[in-house]
Amino acid sequence: MAPVKKQLRLRVSAGPSANLKDLKPITVNDDANPVWIESDEFVGQIVIRVKGLDKTAGYKQGAKEDNLTTVPDSAWFQNSGGANHITSIQIHGRFKREWAGDQILFGDQFERPLRLPPFTSTVMKFFHLMNPTLEAELSGTRPSAFCPLIATMNEDTTLLFTPRDDGSSYASLDDKKQTTTMTSSERRSYFAKLANLKSFTFRPDEVYDFDFFNQFLDLSGFRIKIPGLSIDISRPLDGQVL
Repeated sequence: MAPVKKQLRLRVSAGPSANLKDLKPITVNDDANPVWIESDEFVGQIVIRVKGLDKTAGYKQGAKEDNLTTVPDSAWFQNSGGANHITSIQIHGRFKREWAGDQILFGDQFERPLRLPPFTSTVMKFFHLMNPTLEAELSGTRPSAFCPLIATMNEDTTLLFTPRDDGSSYASLDDKKQTTTMTSSERRSYFAKLANLKSFTFRPDEVYDFDFFNQFLDLSGFRIKIPGLSIDISRPLDGQVL
């Protein structure tokens, strides 16, 4: 008899640091009640959205165990910008001091090795093609995958190049780029150059709104979906935090 596959459910936690003592379970898709985050370096709010989570096995029981409310899919997924996406991590806030663009990263850090499935290299080539700033080391004792925050998030770039009060800009555009509004791919290519990353500064007198969303990471079903391939990530994660 084949072994019975363990039923998994998604628990999302947030806090001011990655230490388990600082993390608390939060309600997903709860746009009306963003989670307040404050650390020595950042203050702001966060909302996590996962399409279809409320329809997964164990969702209601898990929410009850964590003393959380149950919430249906966020209306964000009905907007024109979110209709084709299944995951969204939105952050709104400000940094408490200046940081260069290459010093603020976004990604994953694991505490123990992953059991990497077949086609991992193919998947990573796909994501690196999508975002050339991605730096990943998945075969080590503490696997990781990180990108500069400014090159990863899906956002309007107008603020990034708005002139300062003294007339200077946040980052100097190269001679070939005459507009301050970039597409996502143009922004990633631009900030793939270390010199451009270093020339940009996150400032404490500005409030930023970042939204990382895509149609590839299916957290409700524990799968990564890329064209022609769907991979179960529950086994390689082996219960680890993503």
